[in-house]
Amino acid sequence: MFEFAKQPVKLVKVSTPMENHGQELKLGVVLTIVGVFPNTILKAFGAGLLESLFRKPTEEERADLATDPDTLCMLRHPRMSPFSWDYETDGNQVTIDHGLGGDSDIKLVDVKVKSVEITPLEGAMCSIQWNINCHPDQKDVGALAAKQKQDIAMELNGPAPQSAEDLFNKAA
Repeated sequence: MFEFAKQPVKLVKVSTPMENHGQELKLGVVLTIVGVFPNTILKAFGAGLLESLFRKPTEEERADLATDPDTLCMLRHPRMSPFSWDYETDGNQVTIDHGLGGDSDIKLVDVKVKSVEITPLEGAMCSIQWNINCHPDQKDVGALAAKQKQDIAMELNGPAPQSAEDLFNKAA
């Protein structure tokens, strides 16, 4: 599951579409986020993804690196362009640092993570762009819009396990 502790990311875009909820219209917010993560985050998107994009360094390459020789830190396909990944989850929680911490943080609940785009980077890193669809309090919409095109500190937590199977699969 794609989740992370407080991490610097960039809030690229804030969109505010009106959504139909039966006969009523409800303000929705779509946040486009991009962040750079260690390539091990790719395990959250599927088994084998990390290994298909990165490889161990050769003996010759290892001389130039100060990493563990078993680390998957070399790009398998250096010319690879960013690619979309079919990943979507509901029920996530997001906390965005609003400057003073604690009660001033913007907390978004029951958000949907979708539209994931992955870019493998040299040095055992990857850039991930994704959308967050949510329905924040109206007072938070302006604060989110004001943070557009800025670096922010964000935490993303996946949905709480709904069954014992979910709990044990998350721990695996």
